[in-house]
Amino acid sequence: MKYEPSDILEAAVRLINREGVGVSMAKVADEAGVSNGTLFHYFGTKQDLLDQLYAWLKSDLITAIGDVPDDLTATEQLRTLWMRWIAWVRRYPARQRASQLLRGAEIVSPAVVERSEAMFARFLVILTDAQATGGLSAAADVTGQIIVLTPADLRLTVLLTTANALRTSAI
Repeated sequence: MKYEPSDILEAAVRLINREGVGVSMAKVADEAGVSNGTLFHYFGTKQDLLDQLYAWLKSDLITAIGDVPDDLTATEQLRTLWMRWIAWVRRYPARQRASQLLRGAEIVSPAVVERSEAMFARFLVILTDAQATGGLSAAADVTGQIIVLTPADLRLTVLLTTANALRTSAI
């Protein structure tokens, strides 16, 4: 059977969620149902695996969010971005948590983090524009555990807990 790197990355997500970022390559291979040789064919080192996993997770999120139309108001763009982001988190909570764990452990190569963050530059512009036009009534506090965004006409509080739970509630 031919394995795809994404099969191995999905296995790594499951393991990181269960055991943390210190999982061994042998456990990843076992979880993915591949030999160590196959794993090392795709990912030469554990650092390669972690870097590619982080980049893959961020790319997946960007793909899920898609293009935010320029013809919307800043608040509408923020709402679109936010709702798509939350939809991805709700659909893939393990991916979100693995991404947080990788970033929080500071084990992803700085160059990979920088490239991944660059993919989100457009979203920073949307947040800034929404805040400047009054569409964001409170600043975002992103601590890795709690994210609070409160668009003036769509108030949401989102709590991402370490137990991998997602709660949304209207204020």
